[in-house]
Amino acid sequence: MQLWVSDTGPGIAEGDLPQIFEPFFSTKAEGSGIGLALVYRVVQDHDGQIEVRSQPGVGTTFLLTLPSTDGAV
Repeated sequence: MQLWVSDTGPGIAEGDLPQIFEPFFSTKAEGSGIGLALVYRVVQDHDGQIEVRSQPGVGTTFLLTLPSTDGAV
């Protein structure tokens, strides 16, 4: 199963992309930096993958890929 999540927000700076799934990394003053780290861990725990594509000023797309549990594609 694949799930695409996209927005048209400010995007993620190229220099920040390698760190976005690390616990407590945030570029927001009030951010905890735990949200994406938690999502990443849950996806990995279910033998899935998560990819991100972002362009500053254009938006960001996350692709979550999870294995099927019932044989469906």
